[in-house]
Formats: sequence, C-alpha cells, structure tokens
Amino acid sequence: MIKDVPPFAYLTALNQEPLVLDAKSIKRKGLKPTDTRATDQFLWNFITLNQKKFEFLNISATVNGIGRRAQLCLKAGEYVGAIPLQQGASGSRLGDLIVRPREGNTGGMGDFSELIWLIGEDYGADFLEGNPLTSVQGMKPPLYLEALKFVEAFQLLIKNGWNQFRITSSIVDHPSGNIQWNKYAETYHQVENRFRFPQKRSVLSADHSEMRQLKYVFELCKHELRSNNTPIGLRIKMESPLAIIESKLAALKSEEVSLIKMKRNDNQIVRMVKEIANQILRKGAPHSFGWRMDVAELFERYMQRILNETANELGAKFSRNPRITRKKHRSFPWQLNHLEPDGILQVGNNWVPIDAKYKMHLYQKMGTTDYFKETFRRDVHQLLAYMAFSGNTPATGVLCYPSYQAEKHQLSFRNPMNDSVCTVFLVGLVFKPEGYWDSKKMMKQLVEECFMS
Repeated sequence: MIKDVPPFAYLTALNQEPLVLDAKSIKRKGLKPTDTRATDQFLWNFITLNQKKFEFLNISATVNGIGRRAQLCLKAGEYVGAIPLQQGASGSRLGDLIVRPREGNTGGMGDFSELIWLIGEDYGADFLEGNPLTSVQGMKPPLYLEALKFVEAFQLLIKNGWNQFRITSSIVDHPSGNIQWNKYAETYHQVENRFRFPQKRSVLSADHSEMRQLKYVFELCKHELRSNNTPIGLRIKMESPLAIIESKLAALKSEEVSLIKMKRNDNQIVRMVKEIANQILRKGAPHSFGWRMDVAELFERYMQRILNETANELGAKFSRNPRITRKKHRSFPWQLNHLEPDGILQVGNNWVPIDAKYKMHLYQKMGTTDYFKETFRRDVHQLLAYMAFSGNTPATGVLCYPSYQAEKHQLSFRNPMNDSVCTVFLVGLVFKPEGYWDSKKMMKQLVEECFMS
C-alpha cells in the first residue's frame, strides 16, 4: 500500500509568475541536499530525475543562483493535473506537484466538470501510467463521464441477467445428487444424524465473484456521481438509476479488486462492462496515476459550442476545425500541408475565421512584459493568415481569449500604401459555467452588429 504523502506544491495554470522555492523552503518540503554548498547541483539532479514528468504536465523547471543561494523555480503551462515527484538516487517519494485551474474553485475540478458537461462531449484526462500519485487528498480528474458509462452498461447487464454456476453445500433428508459420503460416515453413528445427508450442488446464481467485483466498481461510480465533482444536473438525473441498482443488489456483497479479469467466453455486454470497470479501477483508485487535462483544448471546444449555438439561432453556418489545404506537392519536408483555424463562421457572403487562445492577456490587461506582446503578435499573425482566404473586403476575423467578463474590442490594421484594411475582433469569453450565457449573448450581438448588418 502506498503511504499518503502531503502534496509537494501547488501551481496555477498559465501563471507567468513562477513558484520560487529557496533553500529553507525546499528543506521543509523534504528536499535536503547532503552538501548545502552544492545545492544548485542537487536541484539540477532533482529536475533531471523528474524531467519526463515535468514534460508530461508542461512544467518549466529551472534553477536560479548557485551554491547555497540556489532556488528552484517552477512555472505551469496550459495543463492542469498532478504528477508524483521523486528525489535522490533511490527515487524515494517526495509528494505530488499539483497544477490547479486558473478559473473557478481552486480546491478542485468542480467548475471544469460543469464545463465538460455543458459542452456535451466526451472529454477526459490523459494518464501517466506506472506513476501513482502519493496524496489521497490531492486533486483528482473528473471521472463522472466514465462512471456514467459504467452505470448505463451495468444497468443493461442487470436487466439481461448474468448468472454463473457456483457450488453450494446443504443438508438433505434423503440421498440425492452429489452426497459427500465421507462426511456422512463421520456422523452416521449418531442416531439424530442418520437421515442428514451433506450434499454439494452446482446452481446458477447471480451471486458470484465477478458480480461482486462489479458491485465494488459500482460503489466507486456511485460515490463519484454523488460527489461535487459531478455537475448538479447530472447528479439529480442519476439519483433514480443509482437507487434502483442499489435496491437490486442490496443482498450482494462487494468484493474489492484492482483489476477484473477478462475471459474468452464473456459475452459482448459483459466484456463492455468489464472494460469500462477496468478503466475506472486504473483511474479512480484512491492512489490514481499522474494525470493532465489540456485546458487550451477545452477552451477551444467551449468557444466552438458558443459559436455553433449562435450560428444555429441566427441562420448562419459554423464549421469546426476546417482545413485549408495546400494545392501542390511539398518542395521541402518542413512545408505545411494545411492550415486549420478553430472555426469558420459563414454569414451570407461573409467568411469569418475564428481562433481561440487559452492565454492570460485579458486576465492581466495591463501586462507590459515581452511575453504579452510577442504571444499576442503571433496570435494576430496566425489569424491574419486565415483571413487571407476569406475573400471579404475588409477582411475580418475573431480572436477569443478567456476573461473575467464577456467583452469585445475592435482592432483595425490599415496598409497606407493601398488603403487595404483588416479588422480583428478581440473577444473575451467567461470560462465558467455561470458565464456561458453572458458570453453567448455577447457573441450573438457581435455577429448581428458586425457580420449581418
């Protein structure tokens, strides 16, 4: 059993201010160099030991300073999740490094679970197999989608029935079937036992080992679907099916298991239930593996959901991730095969490319560092490349960032040599469940005022 270890540190996704740990801080967290004069080399060895894990979660880990004054600097990217860290040549467990979402409840994934449910797509986490987390109390990925799949499949299995032969022992008053004569002979001399025959029978029953193991998985799913990690709308919806399954399996004891064995003679429904159950056992155990979720991809799908509903309401057409292909063959291996904006909005003859970027520009509007300037320049240049294919005059595009409030800003670029104009609408979307309707209302106004008038 893995010993529970407190988390090593918490980071926030997209935070440009790194977490800086000095010599005293790293000692309190369990990193104790044998020679304090070579603290910098010790920290570099620590980074090298955990390099693959840092890369998995896109953590920038560096060392500032030399000798005793060396500091460990950690900065998170666009992923949220958790990874287990190790130290020393022995690889002893140090604790989990947890990256929390910038938006919503910093204590967990509640708001993100609501967003995934709102988007209505099967969006899950990536796992770092073979690297179990060391903190039971650490941040867990939302597993309600897998739990929902299991409950639906388990309902079908219970409806169709799944019986197996099991051996039962009983006492009968006359010889029939498989009598255990050796046991009978041991008690035959007692008059009261002369007509008590120990019998073994094979009977078909739903109370067998594999069904008990599936009930254990059901209990894990029940806990997940009733927790705050599950959107409240889904919690209410699933309460009745969970109660029905509980009543049907009330007499069945659960059997704890780490993995359910697949068998060749399993029918299609049983195999499907077992496969989903094993996914949950790997991901939803008290000590699950290191994991990550790409918040940038989730924000892109959030934007696409808003645009798709807006287009349907206004009689427009929205295309997700269309490809602008290259005509001729590649002359060089580094040439692009295609361009792919996050979406294209077609309103009449207007062809408007839309790109979503999960960056912090509208969270920190007064940011003056080179990071803000250069990343925004690259984003605008990318959008301008898509706008070159629109055929509109003037060319128009939309660039979406997460923001504290729904907002829009118009940026116009003019070429004084030929008076050509390109217009970029910088749109802030509230990346929270409660901000969805405000973001959609603002996007609808933008489409009506700027692209339909």
